[in-house]
Amino acid sequence: PHGEVKAYRPDGTLAWVGFYRDGLADGPFTRYHPNGEISRRGALKADKFDGLIEAFRPSDGGPTPEIMLLN
Repeated sequence: PHGEVKAYRPDGTLAWVGFYRDGLADGPFTRYHPNGEISRRGALKADKFDGLIEAFRPSDGGPTPEIMLLN
């Protein structure tokens, strides 16, 4: 892929938006909880995290399939 890419969950909710350059994740990305709130945001450079990555719990405190830890 090249350019903006969006991925959706099986239920149709937006899971993430990111950018690719020459087949590698490269640029800002945002992941979303199923309720539409931001789960995580940051940047990637050549498929690797680049700089600060922010993670957010859902405001209602409910369950989410989003993993909140980064390796």
